[in-house]
Amino acid sequence: MNHRERVKCAISHKEPDRVPIDLWGSASRITNELYFEILKYLGIRDMPEKIRPGKTAEYVDYRISDIVGSDFRHSVIRKPDNFQAYQDKNGFIIDEWGIGYKIFGQYPQIAYNPLANANISDIDKYIGPKIEDEGRLKGLKDETRNWFENADYCITATAPCSGLALDFCYYLRGQEQFLVDLYLDYKFAEKLLDRVSDIIARLYVYYMNQ
Repeated sequence: MNHRERVKCAISHKEPDRVPIDLWGSASRITNELYFEILKYLGIRDMPEKIRPGKTAEYVDYRISDIVGSDFRHSVIRKPDNFQAYQDKNGFIIDEWGIGYKIFGQYPQIAYNPLANANISDIDKYIGPKIEDEGRLKGLKDETRNWFENADYCITATAPCSGLALDFCYYLRGQEQFLVDLYLDYKFAEKLLDRVSDIIARLYVYYMNQ
């Protein structure tokens, strides 16, 4: 069986020649620290560009896929051209959602929630990331077409953001505060969920309509 046949067989509830192997999918990424260790072990010195937005698993390296026999290639959304994370006066690294991070150990952790002190009227003023940025889709169509026409991999699309609506409400508001909102101020919580859900839905639609 080739890669595509193997995956199709498995998802049809039939027995393939072996269990399909995945790497670099939404649930099968490698953290930066482990990835660097793998490169060191294999003696690979050159590294690919950080193509995907993220904090802990920013690389996609199909050389490793070939070594482990991965059956997949994944369409991975790129970073926007018109936004770059920056450090504010308080030392927070601000991402395109306005969420602030600080480095603790190996990885950045959320240290600033931009809507922590917001009231319900502030939700309408919250802008969030600019969805329609051509950088997010750069090269994806040609890359995917090449995989489909010139190889036999199973091709999928990974999630365009790390988290769903509830997660981003935690990130924007603070987890404890948003859980309190759900109990004591449901109108606020509902409106924030609607706002965040709309942003994420537009990102998915923009990504999938490439």
